[in-house]
Amino acid sequence: MRSRKKFYQQPTMSVENFAELSQLVKVLAEKIDRLEAFSQSRHDEIYAKLTTLDTTTNGLSARLEGLNQKLETVKQTVEKKADQAKLEQLEKKLDEMENRSKRNNIKIFTVFRDLFRG
Repeated sequence: MRSRKKFYQQPTMSVENFAELSQLVKVLAEKIDRLEAFSQSRHDEIYAKLTTLDTTTNGLSARLEGLNQKLETVKQTVEKKADQAKLEQLEKKLDEMENRSKRNNIKIFTVFRDLFRG
């Protein structure tokens, strides 16, 4: 029987193939360098925008807190004025009721006086 051994021969790399591969690796390395530089540039740009955004957000938060305090002050002032207006309204009602009571007392007094005179 025959032995069917196959011999695998590893292809040898020619000078042209090596030069071609070397050129391809060089091009890939340049592209990777450009990509890394671009990536770093984008990272720096995004970081700067986030820093600006953080500063702006903190400023807005501080202003919002100030506005909330002013709003609370205005609210308290309006409530005091509303209470004062309600108090003035009640005082007017009380005066009106006292005046009515006095007029009614005068009428009753006049009626009794007329009854006893006549």
